[in-house]
Amino acid sequence: LILVSDHGFTPLNKYIYINKLLEKYGYFSFPLKEKISYYLLVPLINMIIGILPKSLAFKFYFRIKKILRQKRRKFNNKAYLHSYTSQAIVVKDKEILLDLLNKLKKDLFELNVINNLYLKEEIFSGEMIERIPDIIVETKEGYILSDLYSRNILAPPYKLMGQKKADHASIGIFGLYSPLRCFKLIKTPHVYDIAPTILGLLKVKYE
Repeated sequence: LILVSDHGFTPLNKYIYINKLLEKYGYFSFPLKEKISYYLLVPLINMIIGILPKSLAFKFYFRIKKILRQKRRKFNNKAYLHSYTSQAIVVKDKEILLDLLNKLKKDLFELNVINNLYLKEEIFSGEMIERIPDIIVETKEGYILSDLYSRNILAPPYKLMGQKKADHASIGIFGLYSPLRCFKLIKTPHVYDIAPTILGLLKVKYE
C-alpha cells in the first residue's frame, strides 16, 4: 500500500485579505467594480443559489464563476497578491521591496497569522527566478491569503456557494506499507520521490 497526497487538508479560520493591507500602505487600489462585485454581488448570488434546486444551483454557480473569472481585473499597482495558489506577492517597484517586506512583517506578526515572510532569493535559485513572485508568505495553520475585496484585513473567508471551511495545508500525506518489507525513511519525502520509490519496490530499472 502506498498512500500519497500532493497537499494536506486543514480547517480554514480566516482569510488574510492581503491586497487590503497593501492598499493601506498606498501600494494597491481596488477598482470600484471589484468592491461592488465581492461586497454586494457575491452575497446576492449566494442567496439565489440557496433557493434554487441543487441541479440548477450548480449549473448557475459554474456559469457565474466562469463569467467572473473572465472579468478578473488586471491590476496596475506597485504590489499585489500574485495568486491564491502561489500565496506570494509581486512587487513591481523594486525600490520599495525591503520597506514593504518590513511593513508586512510588522502588521502580519501583530495579527499573529504568519510564521514568516521570505524574499524569493532566500528560497529559490536558478535562471527562472525572475518569474517567481518577490515575497513568499508562510501563513499559520487556519489562515490563507486572499486577493478578494474585504473591508477588513482579517475576516472570515467567503466565496460563491457560501463560506469556505477548509483548504489545502502545506504539509501533505505520505504513507508506505508492506508486511514483507521494512522501510527506513532517510529524508523528508517529496512528490518527486514517489515514482522512483515505486519503481524500486517493483525492481524496475530506470534512469
